[in-house]
Amino acid sequence: MFMKISVIVPMYNVEKYLEECIKSIINQTFTNLEIILVDDGSPDNCGIIADNYMQQDDRIKVIHQNNQGLSAARNAGLQVASGEYVAFVDSDDFLDKNMYKVMAEQIKQNEDIVICSYDRVDESSMLVSKKKHFDSFYFCEQEELNNCVCCLLGCKCLDDWNNYFADLFILPWNKLYRRQFIVQNNLKYDIQFRAHEDTWFNYNVFKCAETVIGLDYVGYHFRINSASITNAFKKNRLELNYQLISNIYIDNYDILFQKKDNKMKQTILAFFTLCFIGDLDQYICHSCNDINRYERIQQIKERATLIEYKKAFSEVSFSFLTTGQKIYTILYRLKMWNTMVILTKIRLKRKKC
Repeated sequence: MFMKISVIVPMYNVEKYLEECIKSIINQTFTNLEIILVDDGSPDNCGIIADNYMQQDDRIKVIHQNNQGLSAARNAGLQVASGEYVAFVDSDDFLDKNMYKVMAEQIKQNEDIVICSYDRVDESSMLVSKKKHFDSFYFCEQEELNNCVCCLLGCKCLDDWNNYFADLFILPWNKLYRRQFIVQNNLKYDIQFRAHEDTWFNYNVFKCAETVIGLDYVGYHFRINSASITNAFKKNRLELNYQLISNIYIDNYDILFQKKDNKMKQTILAFFTLCFIGDLDQYICHSCNDINRYERIQQIKERATLIEYKKAFSEVSFSFLTTGQKIYTILYRLKMWNTMVILTKIRLKRKKC
């Protein structure tokens, strides 16, 4: 199939890695590319580097804008994209030279989404961990497509699919999206989100999708960058987390309050328990959160009163939970807040080791 792929690359404060990223795109064996570099008001030389490459390759377009955040930068790229398919690349990562060729060759009937796997590299581009393999798939039945949403939300009750693979659906940069599918369903990044923007975007994407291809092929190299926004401790983390939780809750209100249980309802409830644990890990018990144990317990108690968490922990089925989620659910129901703090700090300490 002869088509064009629009590759959108938001740039902010990543000049150290930007050239490796751009070169991995312009050297793709699939050559019919439109490369859109979005300078999101970067304070370093990203804009200059991008302009230099635009002079060398007529497939490159550069957008310069005031800093508005990752979501706005990706939307800016979507607005000018003209390819039949759209891809996103983070500017501190890089691609296998055959990534878009391998993915494009799978497209036969204007499928909505194509997914590949990825691995992780360190700041020197050395391989840190390979992604687990999965069986390639072609989803077009409604139950299969619903399972994509369930997997994105971390459902563990999908036979071979479990929450280990949730990131394959959450992440935007391991995918090709059919542009007309994006346009027709008015899919774009919500600029109000300053965290979890990928989860919310792809949650809505997979709700609308009619065909999804998955490839057991590692095409993308994700860099573990200690300076990235993903790894930063944020003082407003609880507010950022609740933005996603409340949106999922509102969007699924009818499902959550119907009397009959189903996979989607239980998946959402289980997802909320994961979010509660995320609140503990990412803020309340985080090593950068300089508060005492009493204050941590008070924060946990406050979070525990949120309607989303109360409903989740009271109604979730244990068959939809991992062992860790089951333990936290029991502690929640018994109101053993101090034990939660101790358990979380032990878990976080082990992660660092």
